[in-house]
Amino acid sequence: FEVAYSALVEGGLFLNQAITWCGQAHEDRIDPFVDGYVFPGGQLLTIDETIRYAHVAGFEVLDVESLRDSYIHTSRAWLRRLEEHREEIVALTDARTYKTFRMYLAGFLDQFSKGRIGVCQTLLRKPGPSTVAPHLDRARWYCDL
Repeated sequence: FEVAYSALVEGGLFLNQAITWCGQAHEDRIDPFVDGYVFPGGQLLTIDETIRYAHVAGFEVLDVESLRDSYIHTSRAWLRRLEEHREEIVALTDARTYKTFRMYLAGFLDQFSKGRIGVCQTLLRKPGPSTVAPHLDRARWYCDL
């Protein structure tokens, strides 16, 4: 957040999208498979932690939106397409890489479906003159930004 904050002009916007933990205690967040094979050194935060770190960096929070339900469908589609293109993927990479990402997508689909993880978009602003019209709502953000 500090890097994004320093790159913005006053009033500049930053849209952060991240996979988030949904309320689990910190010690329950360890996934040896994901940590070891997909995102070594990665760390998922809760939305509360995400907002806290954004505030510490100096951001103002304008909006937070959960995309968990749509990511159930998205993950299912990604998994289906991965499986449909197995031969091409193995030819470009190898069978182990294919299996790793198939397990990753299947596992995340399961975790999204159970409500253990989610996806949140957080619209943040660096304080200063506003670059967003006061009447601008979420439906228009996708068209106007």
